[in-house]
Amino acid sequence: MIKRLKTIQFLVSERKLQEADEEISALDNEHQALKEEISRLLELRDFEALEDILSRYIHELSLPSKGEPFIIGLRTNLALLSTRLSVALNKKADLQRQINAFRQRHNSELGMLMGDILRLQMDLFYLRQQKDARYHEAFRQAQKDYSSFENQQKHISKERPLFETSREERNRLRKLYREASKRCHPDMVAPEMREEARQWFIELNNAYLYNDIRKVEEIYQLLSNGLFTENKENVKGETSLLEARINRLKVEIMRVEEEIKEMMSSPVYKTIRQITDFDAYFAELRAKLEREYELIKQEYERESAEKRL
Repeated sequence: MIKRLKTIQFLVSERKLQEADEEISALDNEHQALKEEISRLLELRDFEALEDILSRYIHELSLPSKGEPFIIGLRTNLALLSTRLSVALNKKADLQRQINAFRQRHNSELGMLMGDILRLQMDLFYLRQQKDARYHEAFRQAQKDYSSFENQQKHISKERPLFETSREERNRLRKLYREASKRCHPDMVAPEMREEARQWFIELNNAYLYNDIRKVEEIYQLLSNGLFTENKENVKGETSLLEARINRLKVEIMRVEEEIKEMMSSPVYKTIRQITDFDAYFAELRAKLEREYELIKQEYERESAEKRL
């Protein structure tokens, strides 16, 4: 079994995917959960997660076997689900970072201009509704639009700025985050440590979201020193504990994957996916808004002049 897994690991590293798929198909049914998971990761072309799970499983099989086969199977399933959750959390954080970065740039380059347009539009409808009551509802809606925009601006301004990172730093950040998230996820620690782990997990995700590699490294080092290490020998025979953890991980995976679907179907992410050149996109959008501002400004000046007459 170990020999075949090492062969799969080598084929994946060499990107010989068809041969790797054939080796995976040849795995015996005793390791069906592992077989299904690495097949799924190979299909997704998530090579980082695939190589990670193969390394962990090879390591587990290389250790002296202790405990009943059923318990060992539960631990294997737990490790597989942990990796799957880590991959999902990594993807969710990457999506959120893309959305946040887009919103921050949108606000930085276009926010003031959009605010000017909405405020001028509100002023224009105010003048018109003084002459014609039919514009009263349009004025009220313009007030709401401007108020909503101001609230959004306040929220965006409170967000932490993203740290600039190189491609090498981003790769290291992803790797550190993936390892750290496995070690402090609340469902992967002893019950008495769960609340503390939850706090570290939140802090880790926030640091990763904003590319704060220094903070992620600090948390990873702390976790590597055994902050939440448990004595596995004490839980070898506790089947119910392992099964409860497995069930919680399954629920958590479903929740995160559902959040990923919602994020990917959001209007802002669909916009991001359609953009091939962000510089050109923002330049074109700014030019369009400037033309819109000038048109509204001309209308406002005309209405103001008529009122003075």
